[in-house]
Amino acid sequence: MGKPGNDWEDLDVRDWVDTHDHKPYKPDIVADCRSVPRKDGTYEVVLLHSVLEHFNKIEYKDVLKECYRLLKDDGRLILSVPDMLRVSKGLIERPENTNLINLIYGEQDFSENQHKWGWTEKTLITDLKSIGFITVSRLKSVRYPQELYMEATK
Repeated sequence: MGKPGNDWEDLDVRDWVDTHDHKPYKPDIVADCRSVPRKDGTYEVVLLHSVLEHFNKIEYKDVLKECYRLLKDDGRLILSVPDMLRVSKGLIERPENTNLINLIYGEQDFSENQHKWGWTEKTLITDLKSIGFITVSRLKSVRYPQELYMEATK
């Protein structure tokens, strides 16, 4: 499965996704990422890009557990979430910066685009290791300085 020419699958809870450039596409898998209809150990890599913060402080652990289940042994989870420590420091320095406020609450331009929980590097590492990930490291952010971009290995 996956898009022609790609060896990956994408998942969304909506059956049609409107991208930022307004080119809608149909995801390969329409499901809640807490219950993905795939066998244990299906993937070498799972990417959660700006996903986890849309779950509350109880639900997000189920997302991480599902990612762990879906990964092969030595598989990697790569994820990005707003870094609440860096966002907070940025707001202290520039309280008028609404982009930073959006990182806390989400842009709220549609019902699913609300942030419900947040992490610092230390709290996310603790959570990932409690799920069973062996190594966890921070990667260099490529999108914005307040991004917490992490890799965890099963």
